[in-house]
Amino acid sequence: MNVLRRSAGTLTRGVAGVALIAMVTATAVVAGSSASPAKAAINPVGLDKESQNFFPQPGQTAVEGTVGCPAGTFVVAAAGGGVILDTLRPVGNFTEVNATGRITARGDALTVTATCAPARQLGTVTSVTKEFPSNGAAFRHAFVQCPAGFYAYGGGGHYTNSLHGNSPNGINMVSNSPGADGTKWAFAGTDNVLSDSMEITTQCAQMASPRRDLIIQSGTPTVPNNFVGGFADCPAGWTAISGGVYLSNANGSEAPGQTIWSIPFSRAGGISSWFASGQANSAVNTKTNTLAQCIF
Repeated sequence: MNVLRRSAGTLTRGVAGVALIAMVTATAVVAGSSASPAKAAINPVGLDKESQNFFPQPGQTAVEGTVGCPAGTFVVAAAGGGVILDTLRPVGNFTEVNATGRITARGDALTVTATCAPARQLGTVTSVTKEFPSNGAAFRHAFVQCPAGFYAYGGGGHYTNSLHGNSPNGINMVSNSPGADGTKWAFAGTDNVLSDSMEITTQCAQMASPRRDLIIQSGTPTVPNNFVGGFADCPAGWTAISGGVYLSNANGSEAPGQTIWSIPFSRAGGISSWFASGQANSAVNTKTNTLAQCIF
């Protein structure tokens, strides 16, 4: 497993290195009655995880990788890490996951992971994609909203040039996650080329009635000169269908910095959790937040 924590230039490997300093407080946002065990639109049974490591070309620090889902299945979560993450998103009509980033040490690899579900298990789904031109600032942040009655999953973001092609200029992804109410997808990062735009996409699944989707969120206070992280654990019997990371200021807005992990995790069997790790530029009242979109 690649870098999960960096302290004063020293690289430490393994989840435990981050977990030991993850002073996490978890909260849940639940909508609707918990009575009657109605199923969510997506059936979480039998999800498949496809993962692959990618290395930069000799002499380069930038690295990119794409992982595909098996035939007949579609992406329900885009995940990655092991390097400084720049972009992370579903591509190929939601059959693949693409990520870009930069290594911090020789031998590091970009891990790209796709969680995949058979088409027959998706129920009623749609997608929303929107391009956000620069407002004159290099730091970009925005979100896309699912239609009423739908929750967000499997989203992501990247940057486009003035001709609407992919731009390699975006760096330092600090937000890529569902919103706290579960109905939107947020993305944030930096692109110094002001003619570039940021593009965010999300998939949206129809809510069950009563709702059986909820967001679990944990926050880990920033430690100076360290990457910190934590887990967002779904309730027993629930599945982390998707998830994400965002660095926050005291007022909840996105904080500039860097992220190095945003991945599904198995802490209680199946895909029960989401793990994220990052470092805000300022250690004053900032956090690395991990979010899991849980369904039952």
